[in-house]
Amino acid sequence: MQVDDLLNQLHTRGGFELVNQSTTETQARLMGRVHRNAMGAWLILVQNLLLRSGQGWSVDISKQYFLRDGRVVYAWRLIFQGKELERAMPDICQTIINAPRAKSVIEEQPLVGARANRNAPNAKGKGAQGVLTAAVGPMAVAQAQFLAGGGGRVG
Repeated sequence: MQVDDLLNQLHTRGGFELVNQSTTETQARLMGRVHRNAMGAWLILVQNLLLRSGQGWSVDISKQYFLRDGRVVYAWRLIFQGKELERAMPDICQTIINAPRAKSVIEEQPLVGARANRNAPNAKGKGAQGVLTAAVGPMAVAQAQFLAGGGGRVG
């Protein structure tokens, strides 16, 4: 059976890391983990497999929970089945290859070494300010003069 090709595609496209496997002529049972950074690509791949399942082969995808050192952890369990599963393996691999690619979007990234209040205005009024409260144009000149002790009149 071409399980090695299947495992290679699952790892390359979905970040699946094999923990345990068992195979027969009609079934391939895989258990593994997926790193949280690869979860977007993994879920797209799972969706694609579920959409194509039933065309000469089927897949059952679930999580199996167990205890490890007193903590609850889980592994992804994939069970591929088919009367002629070996003949279906190229189609299964092609389904994985054809799955859309996940787009990675960075929502937030901490700035290493920066203080938590790095954007707060300082005593001179410099720093990040809201759109509605930031002084611009003549108002900025008046504010600068006032903070410098020169009065607030713009002339």
